[in-house]
Amino acid sequence: IRDVGFLDPSTKISWATSKKMGPFSARDFVTRCHYRCLRDGSLLLSTMSEAGLPCTDFRDEGSSPGEYVRMDVILGGYLFQSIGDGSKTRFQMVSLCNPGGALDSTVGAMISSMLCASGPIKFISALRRLSAANA
Repeated sequence: IRDVGFLDPSTKISWATSKKMGPFSARDFVTRCHYRCLRDGSLLLSTMSEAGLPCTDFRDEGSSPGEYVRMDVILGGYLFQSIGDGSKTRFQMVSLCNPGGALDSTVGAMISSMLCASGPIKFISALRRLSAANA
C-alpha cells in the first residue's frame, strides 16, 4: 500500500496491489479512504475507487511483477467499535468490488463469491496476528 496524497486530515488516496492468484493477473487499485471518529468513539473507515488517478507508474513497486488489472472498489466500509472494558474490538466490514479482467464474467463472479466466503476470515486472522505481535 502506498499513500498517493491527502485531500484533508481525514481523507487520503492510496494505491495498493494484490498478488496473482492462479491463472488470474495481479490486481491494483486506487482508493479514496476517509476516516471518521463517531460520537460513541467508534472508528469508521469508508473507501471507494478514485478513477481519475491511474497511478500506473507505481506498478513496478507492486506485490507481483508483470501486468496488473485495475480493480474497482465500488464501496468499502469498516467499523471498529470498542466493546466491554475496551480490551476487545468489534470489527464489521462490507465491500462491493468489480475485480475487472477475466474475473468480470459469470465464472469470475463464482470465483469471487467463493473468495468472499474465505477472504474476511483470512483478513481478520491477519489482524489478530498483527495485534498479537504489537501487544
